[in-house]
Amino acid sequence: ENPWLLVAMSRFLNVIFKTFVGIPVYDVSNSFRLYRGDLLRTISPEYANFDVLEEILARIIWGESGQSAKILELPFRFEQRKFGKPKRQLIVFGLQFLTALFKLRALRSKYRS
Repeated sequence: ENPWLLVAMSRFLNVIFKTFVGIPVYDVSNSFRLYRGDLLRTISPEYANFDVLEEILARIIWGESGQSAKILELPFRFEQRKFGKPKRQLIVFGLQFLTALFKLRALRSKYRS
């Protein structure tokens, strides 16, 4: 239900995250996730903005707990907001996104060394 530009931007950002950072998921920006509690309790997130969602996902996938997790993605239909206005500001979001890319890339290097 979103305008084509938002859908295209979301797809583009997901390809960039998957390619540049190496998180093997189709929708890295989806914040509707379910984690195993035992795995979630083993990690210590450091990030503070929206990128904490990607950090948690990356730390679980890359095996901070000593065991890497498999990811299962189930599609769902995202509907437009029915009430209120979005609080997202494009410039702030863009800067946070770029920062997250480089922070997660550095985090990946830490796990691979």
